[in-house]
Amino acid sequence: MPEYIEREKAIVSLLEIIDRQNHPEWLWTDEICGALNTIPAADVRPVVKATWIVKEMQALFPGMDEHPVFVCSECGYQIYDLFDSLKERHHFCPNCGADMREEENG
Repeated sequence: MPEYIEREKAIVSLLEIIDRQNHPEWLWTDEICGALNTIPAADVRPVVKATWIVKEMQALFPGMDEHPVFVCSECGYQIYDLFDSLKERHHFCPNCGADMREEENG
């Protein structure tokens, strides 16, 4: 899987290393920074973590069994869980895209 970095932070880190070196061979700093600036930016966004919170038990229609209503902790989107398997089926909030997967221990 690709890894993404912030270009400005990479350039600052590079310049800090060059500053500490004090060697003439670092004269091609502008060329390196220019090359970094030509790399196309990836279309990424920060990962938002959230959880499903059980709001209440309710019946979808009168006379039906009650099932949990889950609410996204990030945006408040609500889902009626007719099949009692929401956490297995919805790893992302369909409204805001928040990641609902629990962190794996390992």
